[in-house]
Amino acid sequence: MNDSAQLNHRHFPDAGVWVALIFLVQPVQDILSYWLGKLPHGSGISLGLRIVILALAMILAWRLSESKKPLIILAAVLTLFWLLHAGSCYRVGYESPVSDFINYSRTVQIPLMAYCLTVLLIRTKDPLPLLEKLFTITLYFVAFITLLAVITGTTVYSYMRWKVGYSGWFGWTNSQSAIYGVLTVFSVFPALERRDWLRSALRIAVGFLLLFFLGTRLAFAEIFFIAIASVLVMLMIRRFDWRSAAAILVLSGVCAACFSLSPMAVNQRLFQESVAEQQQTADDSDMTVDALYEKYMSAMVDRFGMDAVKNVYHNSRDVSVIGDVRLYKINYCKMVMSQLPMTSKLFGFELAETRHQQSIFDVENDFHGIYFLFGMVGLTLLLGYLVYYAVKALIELFRTKSEERRMWLLAASISALILIINSYFSASVLRRPNASFYLSASLAVIALLTERRERSSA
Repeated sequence: MNDSAQLNHRHFPDAGVWVALIFLVQPVQDILSYWLGKLPHGSGISLGLRIVILALAMILAWRLSESKKPLIILAAVLTLFWLLHAGSCYRVGYESPVSDFINYSRTVQIPLMAYCLTVLLIRTKDPLPLLEKLFTITLYFVAFITLLAVITGTTVYSYMRWKVGYSGWFGWTNSQSAIYGVLTVFSVFPALERRDWLRSALRIAVGFLLLFFLGTRLAFAEIFFIAIASVLVMLMIRRFDWRSAAAILVLSGVCAACFSLSPMAVNQRLFQESVAEQQQTADDSDMTVDALYEKYMSAMVDRFGMDAVKNVYHNSRDVSVIGDVRLYKINYCKMVMSQLPMTSKLFGFELAETRHQQSIFDVENDFHGIYFLFGMVGLTLLLGYLVYYAVKALIELFRTKSEERRMWLLAASISALILIINSYFSASVLRRPNASFYLSASLAVIALLTERRERSSA
């Protein structure tokens, strides 16, 4: 009996259909989000559609789970934290509770969707082959849409300033970097486990092309991370195939050889030239430190005062530092937090605090964002949740005797790692439902493979 069959305890006939629907609707939602974003209130409609899908998944999970306790406990914890967070915000003046709750709803989709997918996968007949098909179909569909967008001249450019990099009809470039990596891993690893070198080569070629032409540094790095991981996985599951390894080596080698022509290299070159030009202009004009800060950080100066800002930046005149948008946003939020009471440090401040003078200072790092918006308690809960799954996966990797099971555990763990790395270097996963869905899916696969056989609910 194979691993898929062993996982099928009391499966529900329609569960696989619902799993397929939830998975395949994800890229369609991303496309709709892009086009709806051009309309008034389009983002609200897009978020509403995602909430409908989540609600459907929760109803199905409630119906199919033999024990309601896990979902009740999860909902109770999330509700209690929201009340504590909201209470902390009311204490200092709650400017926009609705906007803040919407932001919270995006984040809590991770554990809720992970639970729902776990229940549905456990009740699905042969869940592992189904997952391979779904990830592969999604990979090819995304590639087709991206190609169509480029051909029709309607693509989103990863870097609009220089029209470099191609995101297709998917609006959040950094999110796509994480998504492409996950789709590649989950579609390629099962083919490697079967020593199906032709399918694995085709899938990894499509994944590498998407990552290469996306143009972000993370996307380019993922090409080589996935290549190395693929070879290591073949060795770890004792399914090494020289043809698959050769295909991976050639494809990653081509990407490396074309580095100077890649959208990522072009963007970096243009960016460095722009910074050098701005630095030269600043030096030639003999602008004072105050004038430089007014030019690059006027909103921060307006809110906190010139002296406070100069103190944070140590009176630097380096344009690469004072013009660093990522650093600017983090420093802004640090200064906001420094003015708030201890309860805000514990439970976070509202999203509206990141806005001033029509500028948005929501940080470009998900873990910083979780700390600022949900405090030390919120960040601790998230990290504890992720560590829990990491420990489960690690224990099962050492315990299992099945190479197929080990491969799926590695696929899920590596995918989760790709998403977490992306979330650290960009605010593109933990509070972006389009990418966080795949983190939920990765965690659900780990839960599916580590559940005790006699249980039928997560």
